[in-house]
Amino acid sequence: MTSAGARSFIPAHRDPNDGRLRRLTTELEGKMSDQNYTAVFLVDQTPEAAFAAINNVRGWWSEEIDGRTDQLGEFKYRYQDIHRCTIRITELVPGKKVVWHVVDNYFNFVKDKSEWKDTNIVFEIAKKGDKQKFASRT
Repeated sequence: MTSAGARSFIPAHRDPNDGRLRRLTTELEGKMSDQNYTAVFLVDQTPEAAFAAINNVRGWWSEEIDGRTDQLGEFKYRYQDIHRCTIRITELVPGKKVVWHVVDNYFNFVKDKSEWKDTNIVFEIAKKGDKQKFASRT
């Protein structure tokens, strides 16, 4: 789910005590099929912190984002002439779920230049033991 020049897919959040940006500590498991991709992170954070980290797209993907990433609406990402996309945030359920719809997409390094177009990216947060299970799937 990352492109050339993109940051790691581990979300971060601002610590409410000191305002510093902190990466979520994770245990990762993932699987991929021909049409779908799922990544699962176990994080030592509250559901609210995990939700905030997901919505802090500039903190884990790229600072090359135009638009708000923490409310319903659209934002745009661009990295040189390698990757650009328009993403519509279609669902925000605090502490539980974030859904994106890829409205438009372009990759210059794959045969299908619009590979992600019309894909939904779903981030789900659920409790697993004493940790939060953060799953991202397409």
